[in-house]
Amino acid sequence: MPHAPSFAQILAAADLADGFIAEILDADPALLVGKVAEQDNKDIAKAARKLAEFRKHLIDALAQQPLGGVDVDDDYAYEEDGEDEEEDEDQETVQDQPAPAKTRGKRA
Repeated sequence: MPHAPSFAQILAAADLADGFIAEILDADPALLVGKVAEQDNKDIAKAARKLAEFRKHLIDALAQQPLGGVDVDDDYAYEEDGEDEEEDEDQETVQDQPAPAKTRGKRA
């Protein structure tokens, strides 16, 4: 009998699932939700429920996969403490870098 996924596995799976869904929605949203402009409110709500169900099934499937580098018994392994500080450091680093070649010398 397989053991239930840990909190860390579920969080990692949700993060992966959201990333996959975002990529699909960016590339071709009609694959997941159809052409919203051609749908009435009832059909849009139905598509949203299907998308939520797809996300849940994707998370459930991904949570059963092994996580590299994460202790599956440690529910705090995937916790994002200090994320705000890291984001501030990343922004400072990006601001210190030179502009891309395409925009150098152009005036706003």
